[in-house]
Amino acid sequence: MTPEFKTGHPRLGKLHVIDGSCIHLGPTFGNWAYVTQNRNQVKFHTRLVVASPDEAFPDKVIPSTGNVDEREVVMELVTDPEATYLFDRGYVDYGKMDEWLDKGISFAMLINDQNKANILEIYNTASEKVIIDARVVLGTKQTQMRNFVRLVGFKDEESRLYRIVTNRWDLSADEVAELYRNRWVIELFFKWLKLHLRVVKLQSTKPQGIWNQIFFAMTAYCLALYVQIMEQTKKSTWRVLELLRIYSERSWDTFWKVLHREPQRASKGRKKSQLPRSPELLNDGGVAYVKPVGEKRSKTAKYFKR
Repeated sequence: MTPEFKTGHPRLGKLHVIDGSCIHLGPTFGNWAYVTQNRNQVKFHTRLVVASPDEAFPDKVIPSTGNVDEREVVMELVTDPEATYLFDRGYVDYGKMDEWLDKGISFAMLINDQNKANILEIYNTASEKVIIDARVVLGTKQTQMRNFVRLVGFKDEESRLYRIVTNRWDLSADEVAELYRNRWVIELFFKWLKLHLRVVKLQSTKPQGIWNQIFFAMTAYCLALYVQIMEQTKKSTWRVLELLRIYSERSWDTFWKVLHREPQRASKGRKKSQLPRSPELLNDGGVAYVKPVGEKRSKTAKYFKR
């Protein structure tokens, strides 16, 4: 990767997004991945590196059966002390959050309404979208955290309320909101993976076959992204992957020329048809609706006129 690719977000620093996605198996051959009645599935827990505002890639993936909770795997994904980790509400675990705070690992996590926040201090904020910026301790007397965290509550463009807890005290409240919005890139990544690499269409019903398919899909994405970055092409990652598939048995020079070929013509958008009126008389055959080219109204067949 290029040096610029490794630096992370220019203001927020190195960001790692943690989340998992499910793949459903059929009810007949997927009993080994049983979760509930008529529901067999596997998961792939992913760490996605936000290398820049426009680029992200997975650098660690852990597959599992569908009954494995996200919090059972998360410690395997949180390893870099220089990164800030972004989580959704499914990763709330006061014990693990205390451990990260003790180790100096930065994070930002969405919490639920039932997660009690005991306010210690409220900070002033000039932002209209920020509801609260405070120092809090999460939990009840039985489950309370040992360390305090920062709570930032804000509303999005559709007035939905988000409550984020973090230990990034160096950011403004608005920057904390922007920080968490970067978590959305992993949702787009999962959607891209399932749409373009057809991960949802399993080629095997055996565990090892499914794990292999997940890793092959990740490899294909990273390969296409790597080529896109190194060749500095304006083509999308999907288009690069498509060309790699088409020219996989051709030489690299042939692929390179197609990748960098300029468009032959620019589209001027959809235009109104300028076709001349049909000089021929159309025969409805007694059963059809016909409309000569250029006419606005169709001619009804005699059969329908009765």
